[in-house]
Amino acid sequence: MTWSVGPVGVALALAAQAAALPGCSSGPGLSGPGPAEADLRLLFVGNSLTYTNDLPNLVRAVADAGGRSLAVRTVAFPDYSLEDHWRRGSALEGIRAGWADVVLLQQGPSSLPENQLHLRRWSARFSDEIRDAGGRPVLLMVWPSRSRLSAFDAVAASYAAAADSAGALLAPEGEAWRTVWRRDPGVKLYGPDGFHPGPVGSLVAALAVYRVVVGEPLAGLPAILDPDGDGPAPPLLSRELSEILYGAVEEEAEGAIDRAAR
Repeated sequence: MTWSVGPVGVALALAAQAAALPGCSSGPGLSGPGPAEADLRLLFVGNSLTYTNDLPNLVRAVADAGGRSLAVRTVAFPDYSLEDHWRRGSALEGIRAGWADVVLLQQGPSSLPENQLHLRRWSARFSDEIRDAGGRPVLLMVWPSRSRLSAFDAVAASYAAAADSAGALLAPEGEAWRTVWRRDPGVKLYGPDGFHPGPVGSLVAALAVYRVVVGEPLAGLPAILDPDGDGPAPPLLSRELSEILYGAVEEEAEGAIDRAAR
C-alpha cells in the first residue's frame, strides 16, 4: 500500500526546502522562542541532509504540537563533514558560546571503513567541546542513498560506534526509516534525488530527534500533525500513516535511549 501526503503539507515542506537551497544563508540564526522562554535550546551542525525541509524548525514544530518549547539554531553547509565544520570554525564558535543545551551533529552516511574512522574521530572532538561548553552531544544517524540500500547496516554501525566512542546520544533517524519500511514498504521517505529526504522522511527524522532529545513519548503528540503557526509545518498525514511513523520511531528510539543508559 502506498500512502500519500496532503497537498498543503507538501507545499509547505517544499517551500521550506527551497528556502534552504545551497547558497542561501545557513549560519547560526535563532528561530523559535528566545532562550529565556524555551524549555530546551538545540544547535544543529550538519549539511544538506539537515537543512533540506528545515529539519531543525520541523523538530520545533513537532515539539510545539507536544506542548514543549524549543529554540533552535543551525550551522549547515552543502556536502560538509564534521571535519569541514571544525576547520571553518563557525560551528565551534556557536558551541563555545555556551548557548546550546544540546548540540546535534550530522554528516554523510559514513559507511566505508575510512569514513567510519573519520566520523568517530571528529564526533569525539566535537563532543569534548560540547561538554566543555555545558552541552550534551547527539549524533544524528542518517541513511544511504536509495541506490545503496545495502549499506544501511554499515551506516547504522558507523553512527552507533561513533556515538559510543564520543559518549554521545544517538538519534536513530535512519534506523527509524528502515522500521517504517518494514511496517509499510510503500511509504515514500526519499526526495526526488533518491538521497535527500522528502517531507515524510524529514518528519520521521524530526520525530526521532524529538523522542530522543526531548524525551517525551510520541503518544503525547496529536494523531495527525497539522500545520500550525509560522515556520515549517509537518506534512499532513492520514491517521494510519501517523500510527506507522510514530510506532517505528518509538521502537528505534527506545533502543537508543536504553543503549545510552547502559
